[in-house]
Amino acid sequence: MNVDLTQNQEPDLVVEAPMTEPLKINDQEFFVEIADTREERELGLMNREFMPENMGMIFEFPNTAPRNFWMKNTLIPLDMIWLDENKTIVDIQAAEPCTTEECAVYSGKAPAMYVLELNKGVLKASVGDRVEF
Repeated sequence: MNVDLTQNQEPDLVVEAPMTEPLKINDQEFFVEIADTREERELGLMNREFMPENMGMIFEFPNTAPRNFWMKNTLIPLDMIWLDENKTIVDIQAAEPCTTEECAVYSGKAPAMYVLELNKGVLKASVGDRVEF
């Protein structure tokens, strides 16, 4: 939507966009929503029908521990990227949407402090790569 504010008029529509932070992996840059509260982590990317290719969500936890995720009510296929406390990738798994009561659980192969969710197939990185944020 284009809004002309040259005459000091208020826009007709105010859109609340989620806060995002830039995140860099090798030569790729993503803008990620931060889920750092229990409520935000529980909601995650549920019920979204679309996410731009350069967007994602990062789940921040207070400590490094085994992390398990599921895709209940998540409508888009994602890659889940587990990161340790040094922001090094320790696991990457493809996760499929799930709209049924029983959904697969995705468990990282190593303890993680962060889990990054991106659109499936966009990430060009591997275990051992560092993430900058």
